[in-house]
Amino acid sequence: MIDVRAARAEPERYREALARKGAGESFDGLMAADAEYGAGPTVVVSHAFAERRFGGSAGAIGSAIDVDGIRRTVIGVLPAGFRALTRGGPAIDLFVPAPPASALASRGDRDVRVVGRLEPGVTITAAQTALDRVSTVLALEHPETNGRVVAVVASLSDDVTGTARRALLALLAAVGLVVLIASVNVANLLLVWATAQARDVAIRVTLGANRSDILTEAIVRGLVFGVAGAVAGVLAGVWVRDALLALAPSTVVPDVGPIGLNARVLAAAISLAVATGVLASLLPAIQVTRRRLTLTVAEGASSVASARSIVRWRGTLLAAEVAAAVILALGAGLLVRSLVRAHQTDLGFETERVMAMRVHLPALRYPDAEARLRFFEALHTHLESTPGVQSAAYANQFPLLGGWGGAILVERATGPVEGEADLQAVSPDYFRVLDMPLLRGRFFTDADRGGTAGAVIVSEAFVTAFLPDDDPLGRVIRRTAGHPPLTIVGVVGDVRRDGKFAPVTPQVYFAAGQTTLYAADLSAVAIKASGDPTAVVPAIRHAVAAFDPGLVVTAIAPLDDVVSASVASLRFHAWLFTALGGLALVLAVLGVYGVVTYVVQQRTREMGVRMALGASRAQVLRTMVGGGLRWTVAGVVVGMAMAAAGTRFLASLLFDTAPFDAGTFVAVTAGVLVLAVAAAWVPARRALRQNPLAALRSS
Repeated sequence: MIDVRAARAEPERYREALARKGAGESFDGLMAADAEYGAGPTVVVSHAFAERRFGGSAGAIGSAIDVDGIRRTVIGVLPAGFRALTRGGPAIDLFVPAPPASALASRGDRDVRVVGRLEPGVTITAAQTALDRVSTVLALEHPETNGRVVAVVASLSDDVTGTARRALLALLAAVGLVVLIASVNVANLLLVWATAQARDVAIRVTLGANRSDILTEAIVRGLVFGVAGAVAGVLAGVWVRDALLALAPSTVVPDVGPIGLNARVLAAAISLAVATGVLASLLPAIQVTRRRLTLTVAEGASSVASARSIVRWRGTLLAAEVAAAVILALGAGLLVRSLVRAHQTDLGFETERVMAMRVHLPALRYPDAEARLRFFEALHTHLESTPGVQSAAYANQFPLLGGWGGAILVERATGPVEGEADLQAVSPDYFRVLDMPLLRGRFFTDADRGGTAGAVIVSEAFVTAFLPDDDPLGRVIRRTAGHPPLTIVGVVGDVRRDGKFAPVTPQVYFAAGQTTLYAADLSAVAIKASGDPTAVVPAIRHAVAAFDPGLVVTAIAPLDDVVSASVASLRFHAWLFTALGGLALVLAVLGVYGVVTYVVQQRTREMGVRMALGASRAQVLRTMVGGGLRWTVAGVVVGMAMAAAGTRFLASLLFDTAPFDAGTFVAVTAGVLVLAVAAAWVPARRALRQNPLAALRSS
């Protein structure tokens, strides 16, 4: 809904709408009549734009602003909380009526997004069925452009969040595993404390204390631990939230509004911390109070600690801890491997020292293809004479910054064939700026312009897809059956136009000088600098302003930065999971160290007896270390099995890496075992350094 605060200079239909609804109320802003030819030019602006430009909504309504050289009347201001449906990029401030479908350049162009609201009771499945019927009819009526096109319905939430939902769920699971490991460590520590207090507990029960009193004391102790942990966690969570939001790219955290610790999040975190503290304190107390009281009173603490039930408890907890650490470490290993492979993937073009930007030409001042071409040819000549610029090129768009796809018709020796390809209008220097290799034929020249035979250059993937058994040079392609013929004059290497994660697709490059033969909106410029590409940006802005002071240079970005941003999501996930996996491994190693240390302390006398009877220190060391590693190996096996099933959940986050990558599994599990051996070896080795007689005298 559009907030209307005033009605100055409004068209009559808006005056009527305001009169019907009452001043200061809302109506649906842009109407269908606004898109009709001959309608008064109108625009709706964002709340932020109205505040910056007009000092508020009241001053904006009815005011006039120039948009692409057209004087438009502001008819509405969007609410402050409104967010356009974009995935990253700058905020949208101006909204103008879209032209009718009949004004689109070609049925083969599919750059329009459609958003609709389903009627009450209509499901997405039902809507998809209806659109399937529409797609079938259009395919029959327009086989050259709609023969292979199917409309797909998706919920708006899924479309906005994209892959972020799965990534955030994976992060939630990873954090849950870290919480599990920390809880197990706390439970193990409390179990040690409880077994040390077992004799005192037994005496208290013998003297008349109720078991319920002992358990109540454990619950209170757990509450204290849980509340303290919750307070510390919430304070740390505020800092961690801000740090993560600052580091996370928009593809990881969608721009759906402010993210904070609301009441539900705080309630869940506090409940989890308190429940963890209570369970970690209560379960060891239950275990101790179940022992036979006479036996407990008669025995020392060391014999209690050596009871089989206690050993099984601690071993089970240790195995669970190691299993969780293995799962996290394997997830981190898969993501790191994916990141390495992404960096090793060749885009097919050079991005180093290349700066790309967009120069939007208003239709009123540049009404046709010839006028636009003359502007970019003159700008190209000026840029190449600018100090610091090695070469320059112009196109409708450059790789990584958008695309133009559509239907094509290829005339083969066996007959014409229809298909889909990525389309690009480029200047002769385009391939030189991006350092794309010529495999056959020639590049474009200045002679490829209006009035000459149409020429195109295709990629190797195009030849494989459409002309596998034909010589591509000299073959004719068309946009559709009614478009002029274009002859293939060259073949270039394949590119990953949409980034490293995108597959190689067939590419068709049109000559920018022949835009009269097809519809193309030249608007992008790229320069290859001899040094730092950002250093020539002021010169580029000055050059554009010299040709037309009313033009604005936007979307300026070094292609290296664009490539880096394209892998930002994977890099963030790899970094985050590595940090969580590293934390999990540290906690697991501390768990192994603590368990083995305590067991060694309780078996000091046994070690002295064995060595007195002739056992070597190496044999005793293997026994002590092996006892701790038995549960570690069990945890590793369980963790590998669970990871083999669970890492499939990460499949959408991986690149060129199987969820069950044998190399990663072997490396990670071997590393965990090595760390566990070291953690168990240190306390056992330290205990063996003492004199056997001293060990025999220990109790």
